[in-house]
Amino acid sequence: MDPSRCRQLFLNLLLNAAEASPRGGTVRVRAEARHKSIAVRIADSGPGFPQPVLADQAEEFFSTKTAGAGLGLSICRRIVAEAGGELKLYNTEAGAVAEVMLPVAEEPP
Repeated sequence: MDPSRCRQLFLNLLLNAAEASPRGGTVRVRAEARHKSIAVRIADSGPGFPQPVLADQAEEFFSTKTAGAGLGLSICRRIVAEAGGELKLYNTEAGAVAEVMLPVAEEPP
């Protein structure tokens, strides 16, 4: 994955989580190595994703924010797909979670 695309992906997800969390809330990031992949879980303490976001899983131009074009999550989904990975969005009792699964690049012999 191109480093600038990787930065864009995680910056978008982290900003979304921070903006969704209440003042004094938390954003937790957890990375876990799995067989030939890495999973990164970003969880916030906000109200969770609205149902339209969960139903469409990042439809372009949908936003609950007053500013912005509503492209952040759809861009994230595209970046992850181009890398051969998967982006899951879901809610827990504590808030919203974005989980990114990316394949690990194989090292040349």
